[in-house]
Amino acid sequence: MKRLFLVLLFISLSISSIAQENHKDAFFYELAGIEDSAGVTHLYYRFYESRNGTCTFSDGEGGYDSTDLTLYNNHIYHFNTKLSQDSLYLEDYFKVQGQCGTSEVSVKGYSFSNNNPGEVYSIQLKNFGQVEPSTYLYNPKGDQLDISLLTDFYRRIAFENSSNSLLFTYIDLFSAEYEEITVRIAGQDSLWEEGQLRQDYIDSSNILPFQLLDINPYNNQYVGFKDDSLTVSTDNGMTFNNFFPFQTPGGIQNVKKPLFDPDSTTFYLKRKVTHSVINLSNDFLFRLQLENENSTIDTLRIDKKPFFISTDDTNTGHLYVSDSTDVLFSDNYGESFSTLFTIEHEITGLYKKPESNILYVLTRKELLEVDVETGESTSLKQLPVTNEQEPQDLPAEITLQQNYPNPFNPSTNIEFSLSESGYTKLEVFNSTGQLVSTLVDKKMTSGKHTIHFDASGLSSGLYLYRLTVSGNQETRKFIFIK
Repeated sequence: MKRLFLVLLFISLSISSIAQENHKDAFFYELAGIEDSAGVTHLYYRFYESRNGTCTFSDGEGGYDSTDLTLYNNHIYHFNTKLSQDSLYLEDYFKVQGQCGTSEVSVKGYSFSNNNPGEVYSIQLKNFGQVEPSTYLYNPKGDQLDISLLTDFYRRIAFENSSNSLLFTYIDLFSAEYEEITVRIAGQDSLWEEGQLRQDYIDSSNILPFQLLDINPYNNQYVGFKDDSLTVSTDNGMTFNNFFPFQTPGGIQNVKKPLFDPDSTTFYLKRKVTHSVINLSNDFLFRLQLENENSTIDTLRIDKKPFFISTDDTNTGHLYVSDSTDVLFSDNYGESFSTLFTIEHEITGLYKKPESNILYVLTRKELLEVDVETGESTSLKQLPVTNEQEPQDLPAEITLQQNYPNPFNPSTNIEFSLSESGYTKLEVFNSTGQLVSTLVDKKMTSGKHTIHFDASGLSSGLYLYRLTVSGNQETRKFIFIK
């Protein structure tokens, strides 16, 4: 989105008053979940909160004018169900800085490598007062790849584990008909070192002429649209098989990410259709079963109200659908439904944990864990009370403490704090600057961390330890005496 930024003389409300006195709306939505290699469920959701603000500025004629602003946070949070720990994962906001200048960060999409919470790729649009926004790809190490020279209009992002490749779709503004194409780059491609991506940097075999929806996790097939038809590629984008004519009024952005059944041939698509003449929107739910000549598409649901769905990775044919405050269940691919239970508030997301009776339900006001057999629910996270600030137990930026004990023989502890999760390196160097040990080299969560260091194999002397997190660094000295 392109915004006009004015040079403002002063702001009529301070940032704190905007944040605390002009609360407009707040709710949870967009629930996603993954299972890590240990079987722990990690949940991701957005917390949207908006506030009204007014900026007053000179009109250039000796008087003053004002403009209303809607400021918001739309952050993505991570809830670790094993630790019952909630933390800010990806920032998304539009806020005021300085004399009513504005800054914006918008997360357009994110995807995980091998269901690892520490291995996330994302597309983010950023604007810190420029005339034109910039768009970046981020990898798990925090490296950023400027893709603004392609376009600002991005649709989908997905990670293909079998080839360790990242795929994303965008509108090619330089094509005759504004085609939507998909680009594939390796997760560890040298392009990340370039810092900027242009179309002529990409091998032609990695520019795919279709609109990606997602990658089927059960057979690695690409699913998307091509020539106004639903298309599937079984050979990593070399060839495509068109199945159904599938018009997408309003573009592919009105088609949600598909959910796949573990039978590998069935998946579900949600699409919003808006009738401009009568100003009415309907959400459609389609079931698609792709079996070559016997492929079928069926409409399972049409509703004026938004609804949300979840499949079950370990049970074919199982489908969960929300209906305002009700959760419906089908064990026959959506042919028929029964009501499982009713929730107090409007549902905004569902995620079924495989091999269990647990269904995670997100409402506008609460994140719940529900037993689908008994209907019993446990509240995991509640919406903060209006005008009450979120608890801030996190340290500011990064903080590297002096090790203890110091001097030491042969081991010591190094403590540091992160204000948010990020790719973290903790390294030890000798007095000549030579790297002698890497203690941490991975993504770490926000909060305090303590790392044990054993120097038994080193000589006595002065050493340095350096903490690097998302480009920020702190260094301290310590002494090893045998």
